[in-house]
Amino acid sequence: MKREKKRLSAVLLAAVIMILTALPQNSLCVQAAADDLATAQAQGVQFLTQDYLDLVESLKMYQGPALTKGMGTMQGPAGMEQWYNLDMTPVIRQLAQKGVFGEYWVRGDGCKMYGPFIMVAANYELHPYATLVETSLGIGIVCDTGGFAQKDPTAVDIAVNW
Repeated sequence: MKREKKRLSAVLLAAVIMILTALPQNSLCVQAAADDLATAQAQGVQFLTQDYLDLVESLKMYQGPALTKGMGTMQGPAGMEQWYNLDMTPVIRQLAQKGVFGEYWVRGDGCKMYGPFIMVAANYELHPYATLVETSLGIGIVCDTGGFAQKDPTAVDIAVNW
């Protein structure tokens, strides 16, 4: 099981590297990633590295406004975004059971993270389970779905601690 997790983690990292764009890193992005690593480590996360966070940060293409608690909903890069704050224990257990390795933590801005990715719920037909999707708050991993997907198939729910 441990070997499979390492292999899956290596495959995921390789996929991130393959789709890595040549966007220049600005100092604000680099500082944010360093702050994220410190926050994760303070929460006991062991297997997240600065290089991994930097790779994920460099994938971001969206330059518009970010979802906030006060907004509630907004049009994001992949569709209508909204936030939700639920216990992620069953979602984390399911990710592990399906062989998607990561560690749960809460980013400084309140986003619930799985490894370097924001946890999101989406329509599995449009965004299959465990795929990556860009949100206004960063790159998310699809790890949940909900009834909202029937009403608006392009909607993305972002897991937060607000």
